[in-house]
Amino acid sequence: MAVMPIIISQSLDTSKHIMEIVNQIIIITSLQYPHQTFWMISMLLSTIEITISVKKDANKRIMELLKKTIIESSKSNNIKGQIMNIVLQQMCTLLNQLPILVPEIIEKNSSTRSSTIIKSSTFNLPNVMKTTTNWNIIVPNLDYLLPSLPPSGLTDINWETYNEQLILIHSFSNNVITMNSQARPKKITCIGNNGETYSFLVKREIRGDMRKDQRTMEICAVINRLFNINSEARKRNIKLLTYSVIPINERVAIVQWVEKVETLRKLIIETHLFDIEAFGDSTKIIDRTNILRTDLQSIQLEYNEKKINEIQLSKKFIYEILQYSPIVFHKWFERNWITSSQWIESRSLYTRSYAAWSMVGFMLALGDRHLENIMIHTNTGECVNIDFDCLFDKAKSFKVPEQVPFRLTRNIIDGFGICGIEGVFRRSCEIVLHILRENKDVILNTLHSFVYDPLIDHNMMQSFIIQQSSYNCYANEDIHVTRAPSDQQLNKEAEAAKTCLYNVKLRLNGHVAVRKPNYPCPVYDSTSIALSVQGQVQQLIDQATEINALSKMFPGWMPFL
Repeated sequence: MAVMPIIISQSLDTSKHIMEIVNQIIIITSLQYPHQTFWMISMLLSTIEITISVKKDANKRIMELLKKTIIESSKSNNIKGQIMNIVLQQMCTLLNQLPILVPEIIEKNSSTRSSTIIKSSTFNLPNVMKTTTNWNIIVPNLDYLLPSLPPSGLTDINWETYNEQLILIHSFSNNVITMNSQARPKKITCIGNNGETYSFLVKREIRGDMRKDQRTMEICAVINRLFNINSEARKRNIKLLTYSVIPINERVAIVQWVEKVETLRKLIIETHLFDIEAFGDSTKIIDRTNILRTDLQSIQLEYNEKKINEIQLSKKFIYEILQYSPIVFHKWFERNWITSSQWIESRSLYTRSYAAWSMVGFMLALGDRHLENIMIHTNTGECVNIDFDCLFDKAKSFKVPEQVPFRLTRNIIDGFGICGIEGVFRRSCEIVLHILRENKDVILNTLHSFVYDPLIDHNMMQSFIIQQSSYNCYANEDIHVTRAPSDQQLNKEAEAAKTCLYNVKLRLNGHVAVRKPNYPCPVYDSTSIALSVQGQVQQLIDQATEINALSKMFPGWMPFL
């Protein structure tokens, strides 16, 4: 079950041999663990909004296979087949109802939220979900979907993979909350058969692919297992806070709602606003951030129009932007935790978790880390990231390409305490990067699912790939795929995915993107010298805090906070 995502990614394979293996695994797991398996293969059960013909064929093939298995089981009075039939019918019903909550949005102008037109204004819970009770479907929380593996790593027939006491959905609450964001996701709540409530976000991506979020969470689960078997990471409680993401199709997914988290932007603004009110100043910090963003945009326009050079851009960024930007995040920890022991524990957990996300984000070339995509758990201080659409250097192909490997702005560092990047943060980065590099084969094998069932936007990535071609980054490509998808578009996406995975391999071998003349952002050079773990961490920190790079970041990213 732990490798199920990789197996499912090969469901598009047209090779008869591989197809038979995949089919057999799905049959066995569906009979043994139908409640967990059907959530994992949810995209293969959905019949709506599947746009690629190869995927439609795969879905049809899997459904026919499952129905055939149910018929054969009923002939032999197999109780497992009967349970599988009930779960499958209810799961298909639910998966076809959930997208109704998030109707498509037509974009008139992506730059403003008010420019979107919603096709339907009805967001009531579908009747089937309103009236049905006692669902034979497990609550799709990550804790109930992830298998428990033997500590030895060896096969143990007596090991209990899942708790026998299943937490099933009893009913859905009629209260559906529309979240205030451009995509208008819906927060739904279900009541489990244990009496507890569980919340989820039904989200439709306008341009992205929700399967990226699912795959990223799967990779993070693998990395957490690597942390657990490493003594240095285990004694420091280094881990990635994860949650379940279950795609229904390429655009719609169910996302587990993480309780008691707030965006980093909200915490910084509220902390500074508290200071302002304490001193009797009526200035609104939200207005100041907007002013700073506008000022940065004006400075960058001068640079783009060749009115100022890079040195002048950096100086203006320091004296006209950073000088008026608050550094207050350390005060949030002081006010949130009263005792010194709680304060140091929460700050340490924040620092270590942020270091882990920074190194994993670097490995995956994760971009778009603005202040709304980084969240903090208000009970523990732990960091959690959301929205993983900009993987594999996609952010470098934007109109304003990203310049830094991860976010390490002044308020982020301020939360680390008086030592800043030294001490806990640097050491945690080194431990995490050492684990990633030591287990690079495991990670690359996990990432191969991006090639078998590619999610890379070939057209978006093409310009970035061309930028690097002069450095011959991909001449020694040695990542092999067992077959190429028969669909032409999937072929292009698979080739782009192989290129992106080669960059991941470069990073895991100690390489860092470097600045080259006449290039808008750092690029990878496979001929450069591989760095040690300590050297790679040092160069990454230098790049992430470089004033010249931060001054060129998109103003909405708010590099000054």
